[in-house]
Amino acid sequence: MKSTKYLLIGGGLASSQAAKQLRAHDGRGAITLVGEEPYVPYDRPPLSKEFLRGEKRRDELFFDPEQYFHDQDIGLVLGVAVQRLNLADKTAILANGALSTTPTPSRPKRPRGSARFSLVPDSSGWRSRRP
Repeated sequence: MKSTKYLLIGGGLASSQAAKQLRAHDGRGAITLVGEEPYVPYDRPPLSKEFLRGEKRRDELFFDPEQYFHDQDIGLVLGVAVQRLNLADKTAILANGALSTTPTPSRPKRPRGSARFSLVPDSSGWRSRRP
């Protein structure tokens, strides 16, 4: 079981940006992004428009390459769904095991005037329709 300070669930824009902001404000805290899809966070609207029409290349859909997350020491757990959260023992139960969060949950301080984000699991229905 792996321990992390910040657990981000979902591989979309919100998780990608949250990971960047967390790293900017906490240079050493363990950050882990878990996504059901096997890809690093990507831009979904162009997928259903420009990419499928052939106007955008696949590599242009990703916000950052996988190497970026490695360079920033942001752990990626891709292709694995979060099945449930156990708040009592602070673990996220994954389809392939469990990922533990820190014993004492912490909330990063928000800069004045910054927005609040709620992270929810991403829909991956498009993947099953893709050839």
